[in-house]
Amino acid sequence: MSDSKRRNDFEEAITTARAHNTTEMQDIQCLEDYLRFINDQLHWIPSKAARPKDILSRICKVWFVLDQPSVAAYQGPTRPSSEPEKSQCDKLTWLSDWIVRFSKEIGRFMDSPASAASLDTFRASPAYNIEDYIEPRGGWRTFNEFFCRNVKSGRRPIAAIGDDSVLTCPADFAFEELHPVSADSTVTTKGLKWPIAQLLDDSLYKKRFANGTWLHGFLDVNDYHRVHAPVGGTVLEARTIVGRNYMQVYATAAQTNILGDTAGAVLSVRNETGYQFCQARGLIVLDTGAGLVAVLPVGMATVSSVILTADVGAQLHKGEELAYFQFGGSDVVLIFEERLKVDITMERGQHYRMGVEIGHCKCS
Repeated sequence: MSDSKRRNDFEEAITTARAHNTTEMQDIQCLEDYLRFINDQLHWIPSKAARPKDILSRICKVWFVLDQPSVAAYQGPTRPSSEPEKSQCDKLTWLSDWIVRFSKEIGRFMDSPASAASLDTFRASPAYNIEDYIEPRGGWRTFNEFFCRNVKSGRRPIAAIGDDSVLTCPADFAFEELHPVSADSTVTTKGLKWPIAQLLDDSLYKKRFANGTWLHGFLDVNDYHRVHAPVGGTVLEARTIVGRNYMQVYATAAQTNILGDTAGAVLSVRNETGYQFCQARGLIVLDTGAGLVAVLPVGMATVSSVILTADVGAQLHKGEELAYFQFGGSDVVLIFEERLKVDITMERGQHYRMGVEIGHCKCS
C-alpha cells in the first residue's frame, strides 16, 4: 500500500474525528497538528494542575483518531472471529506494532526524573488522597514511581482476613460487568462470544473455568494501582501476556466532558467487555484448594505496563500483592471456577477500594 494512500486515510480520520465537534479536538485542525501532538506526548510531563481530567483527555485524543474507521483497518482485530487466524488479537499489524513501540517510548520517559517535575500538583489534589500512601525519603523520583505508589499500613484493611469464604476487592476500581462463563468456556456480551482460552493465552488451566464466573473493574488515574489476591491460595501460574495497546474512545453529547467543560460533545472511554482479550496483560492463577481463581491485571492504551510480583509456587494469603501497573489505563479481570459457587455482591458502576468485601465463595 502506498504512503499516499495511508496519508489520505489518516487525513480522513482527522476529518471524521473533528466532525464530532468535541472540545478535545479543537486544536487538531489537520494531520500535521495531530503528529505534533503525539510527538509532544513522548516528553509530556503529567500535571494535575491543568484541568481535572487532563491526563485522560490527552490519552483519549490520541486514541479517538486511531479509532476512526479509515485507520482502524490498519490495526489488528478487536473482535472474535469464526476464522481462527483472524481471532488472534495479539498478531500485530504495522500500525499496531507502531502503537506498542510508541507506548514503550512514553513509558521510558515516565521512568525518567524529568517526568516527576509536576508531582506537587498531584500532592495538592484531594482526589489523590496522598495521605494514604508511603512517600519515600526524598520523594518519588519518577512519575511511574508515583503512579504505582505503595499504600500505608491500615489504609486498605482486608475484610475477614482469616475467612477465605469472603472475597475481597483485588484493587481500587469501579465495578463494570459480570457474566457467566458458558459450558464451552466463552463469555457472551452484546451478541459476541469471547473465548476464555484467548484471554488466558492458552493457559493449561483454561478449561477449568467452564461454567464459572467472569467479572471486571476499571481503575481511574487517581486510584491505587496495585493488585492483590481476592482470596488466599497457591500461585499455579504467573506470567505476562504480550498483546496490543488499544482503547475504545467515542464521542457523545453530555452535560460535562472529561475536561470539565459544559458545552459540545464529550470524548469518553467505552469500557466494555472485549478489549481485555487483546491487550497486554498479566495472568495469575490461584489454587484456593476448593477451586481456581484467575486474576488478570489488564493494561489499557498508554503505557499498558503490567509488572507481576507474585511467583509461581508462592502460598499467598488474601490481600497479598500480585502485581502493579505503571502509567496508563488499567482494568482487572477475575474469573472463578464453577465449584467455588461465587456470589458477587458488588453493584455495577460503584467504586470499591482494595480489600473491601465483594462477595462470598465456597473456599473454606
